[in-house]
Amino acid sequence: MLNFYIDRGGTFTDVFYQLDGESKVHKLLSQSYYKDGVFQGIKEIYEKYSRDGSNVQVNQIVIGTTIITNAILEKQGHDCALLITEGFRDLLQIGQQTRPKIFDLTMKKPSVLYKEVIEIKERITYEGEIVQSLDLEQVRTDLLRLKQQKISSIAVVLLHSVINDVHEQQIKGLAKEVGFCSISISSEVSKVIKVVPRGQTTVLNSYVNPLIQQYIQELEQEIRALLTNQNPQILFMQSDGGLTEAQEFIGSKAVLSGPAGGVVALMQSTKIFKQLNKKGVVGLDMGGTSTDVCVYYDRQNIKEESVVDGIIVNTPCFDIKTVAAGGGSLLKFENGMFKVGPTSSGSYPGPICYDRDGLLSLTDANLYLGNIDVDHLPKIFGFDNNSGLNYEKVKEQFEAMSLELGMSPIEIAESFIKVADEQMCRPIRQITNGRGQLSQDHLLVIYGGAGGQHCCSIAESLMIDSIFIHKYASIFSAYGLSLARQQKYQKIPLIDKLINFDSINKVINTLQSQQQQDIEQLIELHLKYEGSDFLLKIEYNSDVNVIKQSFEMQHHEFFGFKQNREILIEYVSVTTKYGQQKEENDELLEIVKVTNGINMNINQLQKQIQYKGPFLIHTGNTTIKINSGWQAELTRNENIVIRKIIDQQNINQSKYANSSLELSIFANKFMSIAEEMGLQLQNTAVSINIKERLDFSCAIFDKDGNLVANAPHLPVHLGSMSDAVKCQINNFNEGDIIMSNHPEMGGSHLPDITIITPYFKDHQKLFYVASRGHHADIGGISPGSMPAFSKYLKDEGIAVRSFKIVENGVFQEDKLIELLQESREKQDNVQDLKAQIAANNKGIQLIEQLITQEGYEKVDQNMKRIQENGENCVRQMLYEISIKNNLKEIDTIESDEYMDDGSKINLKLTINRQDRSVIFDFTGTSQQVLGNTNCPVSVTKSAIIYCLRCLVDMDIPLNQGCLNPTQIIIPKNSLLSPNHLCAIVGGNVLTSQRITDLILKCFQATAASQGCMNNFSFGGFNQRSYYETIGGGSGAGDGFNGESGVQVHMTNTRITDVEIIERKHPVRILSFTLRPNSHGKGKYSGGDGIIRSFLFLTKLNVSLLTERRVFPPFGLKGGQNGQKGINLYKTQGQSFLLSGKVNLDVLPDDEIWIYTPGGGGYGLI
Repeated sequence: MLNFYIDRGGTFTDVFYQLDGESKVHKLLSQSYYKDGVFQGIKEIYEKYSRDGSNVQVNQIVIGTTIITNAILEKQGHDCALLITEGFRDLLQIGQQTRPKIFDLTMKKPSVLYKEVIEIKERITYEGEIVQSLDLEQVRTDLLRLKQQKISSIAVVLLHSVINDVHEQQIKGLAKEVGFCSISISSEVSKVIKVVPRGQTTVLNSYVNPLIQQYIQELEQEIRALLTNQNPQILFMQSDGGLTEAQEFIGSKAVLSGPAGGVVALMQSTKIFKQLNKKGVVGLDMGGTSTDVCVYYDRQNIKEESVVDGIIVNTPCFDIKTVAAGGGSLLKFENGMFKVGPTSSGSYPGPICYDRDGLLSLTDANLYLGNIDVDHLPKIFGFDNNSGLNYEKVKEQFEAMSLELGMSPIEIAESFIKVADEQMCRPIRQITNGRGQLSQDHLLVIYGGAGGQHCCSIAESLMIDSIFIHKYASIFSAYGLSLARQQKYQKIPLIDKLINFDSINKVINTLQSQQQQDIEQLIELHLKYEGSDFLLKIEYNSDVNVIKQSFEMQHHEFFGFKQNREILIEYVSVTTKYGQQKEENDELLEIVKVTNGINMNINQLQKQIQYKGPFLIHTGNTTIKINSGWQAELTRNENIVIRKIIDQQNINQSKYANSSLELSIFANKFMSIAEEMGLQLQNTAVSINIKERLDFSCAIFDKDGNLVANAPHLPVHLGSMSDAVKCQINNFNEGDIIMSNHPEMGGSHLPDITIITPYFKDHQKLFYVASRGHHADIGGISPGSMPAFSKYLKDEGIAVRSFKIVENGVFQEDKLIELLQESREKQDNVQDLKAQIAANNKGIQLIEQLITQEGYEKVDQNMKRIQENGENCVRQMLYEISIKNNLKEIDTIESDEYMDDGSKINLKLTINRQDRSVIFDFTGTSQQVLGNTNCPVSVTKSAIIYCLRCLVDMDIPLNQGCLNPTQIIIPKNSLLSPNHLCAIVGGNVLTSQRITDLILKCFQATAASQGCMNNFSFGGFNQRSYYETIGGGSGAGDGFNGESGVQVHMTNTRITDVEIIERKHPVRILSFTLRPNSHGKGKYSGGDGIIRSFLFLTKLNVSLLTERRVFPPFGLKGGQNGQKGINLYKTQGQSFLLSGKVNLDVLPDDEIWIYTPGGGGYGLI
């Protein structure tokens, strides 16, 4: 009896097979001289054992594959069409509005997968009521036209179809009649009540399903031809670790089919973590272009959503994080720092050692240092695919770099390795420390081709003292396929309160199957607190009190608190598993001898002996490096456990071979701390603004309040937070945490509240951490605290110069509530402020941990050096851009921008090529206005530091050093330096964008972007406030077009999903689509703006705070201007043009239409 378990990767196809119970391994290239690695592997093995005429019966073939992911990345799917509710033709292209990289002026969002769009005239409410019926004849006409265009597949995405799918089902029936074979409707593909993720998942299905069907059909035909008169069971791995039959294998469930097998193997073969007294397991799968990490705590860690090439895939999947550090990651030395990735040499040409004219990569560094044994690897390299790795070419490259840098070749290679190790640690810290668990409490499990060369170094950085490497680690995903079970998943919307348990029980009773042997059923309730969108899955119990306690306990474990709010249910899911669970039971053995290790093959290791490092273990497919201070041993099942045997501090004493390496490592560590603060804040906040829109920022600062590092959050916050910290330095006593939002104290606008926490040691303040979050309401004259016509600061809400929210270690809740009396959302304010405090505490803990590991002097020294590095990068950029723009040694460029009210921003930009400095002189700017477009000085600094960081165009941490080469001149009582009485809410969200456009114009970098955040808010009596910012077009530049429908420059917040808004607020969104032809044309064209419109279902107060309604976004170098924005109000059959700043009361059936500006063009056509 022969069973195949095959993992088809991008480079290799791994085959784990069992012949009459005996396990064997086979490895081959995925594509070379044959069509498909899966069939080739089956063919080679079957023919090997049936060659002598033996009757070999193939019982089962289980396949994990990256074919779906590759089809998406390489755009090799089938032509498909999107049928979507009228008014939303570009909804899936706009997505969440965010840009992938906040400092990338050439931003490019992933392209959509559909080829054609048909808008369907229909509308169903969030309650399932039909307000516009489907025109079936028009749909039939549209479908016939698509057929004539040779479209082979369709995706149907209608609003609120999860609640009422009647229209989608009608279209599906018509499509079948017309002759479409591949039809995906969103209500069947995903049950999530968010149209963007559900829609993108449905389109993905439509795009790749024909490809899957074709692949399966061809594979089955080849297998039938090979295995005459045999009918083996063929199963495929899904993203959630369950197997499914071929006819049920669809694109949305197959995105993580490849790596899922490795996670199954990790779960079922590493029970030894309990014997090692570890809380959980961290898995690290290091491949050629990237590294995947995951975590396991004796239960499946399944999430509901993943992202592939920018496309949201809403189906259950393992929670796997990916970092762009793999064997093919390119190695560079830039601005005094070692850089690894994110770009890769790929499998072809690959690293230099592949001998195909490749590029210096991480694999080359490992080869040069002797971490790869050439003699133990197959000869599949070179242009003839028949050569070994080429060491000599690698040696030449490192020796050449040695002459250039003045370091030894070994020192350079080791430095690159250590930087890569630290980059791989960052996602591990996110999935452990970022979720309330300590990384050192885990067992590190290494698998994949290259991980064994890095395992000890990664563990040391994470303070992990135990590593597990399975004997099948190099083919772990294939091995995991042999341990997986068939599985089906069903998810049903069930929107109710948990207290209504009897009605919930009735639904669940219809889902429960009768207990049968070898069938396991897990029913879970997807619960959340009222007002939150974060769902936790709790196993069903017939006792509602048990469910409630489980939810509160899990919520506290995950977020650190529980709430006094109603618990709501949104979905019930049923996971049914078939067959008995296969597990590998393993255990540690008593050690009887300890010896020094020597380089050896894995079959030379003996049980009950510990081998002390340093030495290498060769497994045939990979190499395991045992560092000094570590020892290796075999388990009962001949797997390898590696344990640390000396103190961590002794290891750290000499681990930095040079200052460039040290700086590179600390840059990653500082960024990682800020990222973990952000995760903590997002997890523990309750408001949509912070948890869903991600309108927050976190950063760390040195003892003088200078910005050291930040996570990639919102640019408008980052440059100004340093001022906020410096303003409070003299106000702290030990045990104090300060809250502030005043513009004269480094604030941006009043809804953005900053929480600052110092770190004291021996009564001295050594550093600070801070978090800034946008609160939904902070008082003022209009709901949402974003008034259109505020004249004074007091009109905009509560202004706090300095309030000790924690004093002497005690949270001042009573004083805080009294302070927040004016707010309409006090409960959310308090909870979000607690979340900001928790995020700061996380940052303090992590830096304190870093000081314990490295010593304060080294941490402080690198805080200074990272700023020096930022300064050097900006100075070099200024020098280069001066030459590029043909400027004199010292030259001044002057330009103006006019706000819609006519006030002027004047900038005289003087670049000095001699000392590589720049002066930003705003002396000609208009005086402060009796309105709210006044911009705090700290926000102007944010715009400047953002532009400088964008122009550097290299991956450096944003820090105070970037401002050191600058002199900033701003006249007092001007638009950019208003006094303490002036209203400033529009300065943060409007004027900041205009300053950014002006600076980039003077640098001749890009045409104007939309120059606005298009702030829209509403609220009313007994109605919760709502606030959003709407994207538009970005400006084009030399060599690139602008992007359409995206947040630009100083913001990057998400927009709330249409179905969520309509469920929570009394509005109906009529359209959310791109604004055609609103871009400025040129050699490179700007991006288009957005059309977004609202129908109001009750009386509300509405505020619009917008710009570029008078003066259009400018083109550059002969490019045309983008279109101005337009605001319209429709009531009682009449349409009225609104100004850019509006506050009005709307009635039921009134409408607001917002047309956002396009981006300017660049260059003559």
